[in-house]
Amino acid sequence: MNEQLFPVDFSILNKGDVFTQIQIERIYNVRYSTNPNDYHFRAMSLMQDIEQERPDLLVRIDGLSVRVMTDVEADDITDKRIAQAVRSIGRNAKRRSVINREHFSNDERRVSEVRDRNATALMLMTSKQLRASQREKLMLSSAAASEPEQEVSGK
Repeated sequence: MNEQLFPVDFSILNKGDVFTQIQIERIYNVRYSTNPNDYHFRAMSLMQDIEQERPDLLVRIDGLSVRVMTDVEADDITDKRIAQAVRSIGRNAKRRSVINREHFSNDERRVSEVRDRNATALMLMTSKQLRASQREKLMLSSAAASEPEQEVSGK
C-alpha cells in the first residue's frame, strides 16, 4: 500500500479507536457534503483495509465514522452476525426447493439432491446450535440478574 496515498499506521490502532468524518475526509481527500456516495465507499474501504492489515481487530461503520470495536462490542456484533448468517443459510436452503429439476440430466439431478441434503443438514445443525447458545445466554443472564449483590466489608 502506498503510504503517500494512505497515511494510516495500522500498527498503532487500538480497540476503541475511532476515525471521525474529518479524518476520513483527509485520508481520502473526499468530502461527505459534496459526494456522500464516494465518502461511504471510502469509509468501507478503510474498514476493509484495517481488517486486512489487522485481523486481530474488528471494525464497523458507525454513522459517518469508522470504529475499531472494543471486545464487548465485538462480542455482541459477532453474535448478531452469526445469527444473521444462520438465518441466511435457512433461507437459502428453503429456496432450493423451488428449483425445477425437470430438465436436469441424471448426474445434475444427483448433484443437486446432494446439495439439497447438505444445505438442509447445515441449516438444521446451525439452527439447533444457535438455539442452544441463545438458551444458555438467557440462562446465564437471568442467573446473573437474580444473584444478590454481596457487600464487601472493609474489615
